[in-house]
Amino acid sequence: MNILFLCNHNSARSQMAEGLLRSLDDPRFTVFSAGLDPRPLSEGAIRAMNEIGIDISDNRSKSTREFMGKEVIHHAIFLCSESEPDCPRIYPFANQSHSWRIPAPKALSEETESDVEAFREVRDLIEQNIREWVEQLESNAA
Repeated sequence: MNILFLCNHNSARSQMAEGLLRSLDDPRFTVFSAGLDPRPLSEGAIRAMNEIGIDISDNRSKSTREFMGKEVIHHAIFLCSESEPDCPRIYPFANQSHSWRIPAPKALSEETESDVEAFREVRDLIEQNIREWVEQLESNAA
């Protein structure tokens, strides 16, 4: 299955999600990430992932245009929070779409007053969602 994680900039959340799902080494999944307005990969995301032994430092930010009509996407997973009006809401080439509503690390850092803690919290939320989603796929297949 081709899995595409999407967010606004493909600089943090979708990159972390891509790294987390890839780290499972599950042969069922080919994992990608993209954004509407790609920006450079976030140093905070790189650090948060390194803390759990996943290196995403060689990843690059990609536009959704790189995948449109070129790959069959079985699951498009949107990671933007409800307060982000520019978040992609649909991916026309996906068989199934999911919305996980993960807050942006920048927004969380204002609440936690710590960029490091914000990236950790976002990473952990994504990891939890991935575990639950994979479990759901397995139970649906049974």
